[in-house]
Amino acid sequence: MHSYSPPRPTELLQRAPHPSSSGVFRSILTLAMGLCIIASPELLAQDRVVAGTVRRAVTLTPIEGARVQIEGTDLFATTDGAGRFRISGASGDSVTLQVRRLSYTATAQRVAVGATETRILMSESPVKLDEVVVTGTAVGTQSRAIGNAVSTINAVDEIEKSGVGDVGSLLNARAPGVIVTSGSGRIGAGPSINIRGKNTISLSQQPLLYIDGVRVVNDIGTGTRFQGGSPASRLNDISPEDIESMEIIKGPAAATIYGTEAANGVIQIITKKGRANSAPVWIASVRQGTQWFQDPEGRMPTNYATCGAAHVVATSLATDCHGQAVGTVVTWDAVEQENARGTPIWTNGHLQTYNGSLSGGLPLVRYYVSGTYDHDKGIEPNNKLNRFSGHANLTISPNEKVDVSSSLTFVRGKTHLGTEYGAGSWWGALYGSPLSEGGPGRGFNLYPPEAVWGLFENTQDIARFTASGTINHRP
Repeated sequence: MHSYSPPRPTELLQRAPHPSSSGVFRSILTLAMGLCIIASPELLAQDRVVAGTVRRAVTLTPIEGARVQIEGTDLFATTDGAGRFRISGASGDSVTLQVRRLSYTATAQRVAVGATETRILMSESPVKLDEVVVTGTAVGTQSRAIGNAVSTINAVDEIEKSGVGDVGSLLNARAPGVIVTSGSGRIGAGPSINIRGKNTISLSQQPLLYIDGVRVVNDIGTGTRFQGGSPASRLNDISPEDIESMEIIKGPAAATIYGTEAANGVIQIITKKGRANSAPVWIASVRQGTQWFQDPEGRMPTNYATCGAAHVVATSLATDCHGQAVGTVVTWDAVEQENARGTPIWTNGHLQTYNGSLSGGLPLVRYYVSGTYDHDKGIEPNNKLNRFSGHANLTISPNEKVDVSSSLTFVRGKTHLGTEYGAGSWWGALYGSPLSEGGPGRGFNLYPPEAVWGLFENTQDIARFTASGTINHRP
């Protein structure tokens, strides 16, 4: 048996060793170990680096100015003159490096954290000169063979992003140098399109329009414009849902392909086609919208008139001057008057479009069929549109060397253009007079709105069939 009794404090003081060199060394060592423990996260972070070089895939020469970034983080580095980069603070066992540089194809590579000899190869991609465009000719043409600028609009992506309802809106602000000006906000009125600015005062500036290689009429102002009927445009007869892409050829150089009529440019519309070895795909879409005359109370002025003695004697109705004395200034506001009667001049219109399509293909046959129905009502009863358009694309490939393609488009509809000036309700409200407020015209110039809507019927019927066929033989 052994027993142990703890020493008293006085005994501990007596046993404490005197300071010596060995004790000082142990204190310094302890302090150093503590500092190492405190600094260990920073030391570990310095070890978690990714470094290497970025080089050209063919010549293996270094690439300067490439941005190397760790995917999912804000950590990145830019290569120096020797193509070297170094990124600190990486986490995990491995990371994905994303490398980008102008004139090179972006690339991504998975590397282990701590690797310092990583080599990343990038392929040069300066200009896509071999990209094929249609350009309205019988066959596709390479961009470098055209000799003038061509802008391409991916209609499928743009419609999905914005939900545009007509071709004019699809063109607007999506191609440099193309200016789309809405001639009127009324139903059926088409836009004016200028490519690279105005170049004439009185002549037409509309570019040529081709659909799958076939030229179609796209003039504005076609048809009757009796008493200020709104000018119609054939451009919006085409359903945006049927368009795959659009190519805009700019500059007078387009005339070398299409002749002098192409001095204003060319718009080439490429419609959708089915895909080989694809199961049938059904797509249905519904568009609902509205149209209104913004702030008519603030935009239509109040009209003033002076009640004169000659007017009172001629009409024998002092009430035409609201019972006021001769020389009194009287007022009249068409919008306020009609709103108070419960018969507003302009109401909210209703825009609606229904579209359905079927596409697919087998090894020998590809197909695309669609139908679109538009039923739009404007802000006035005499401005409306009913239109149906059908489109079909069929491609048959009997063997690997021959393709036979056909494109068929049919449009049938009727547009009520209404009236904008001359005898329109806008004209009557703008130039009305309070002196005739008590008469049958209720103050409007010439006719009240309901008479204008029933008297002037500006309509335009359309029945258009467009067809094209192409045979490709690759011997």
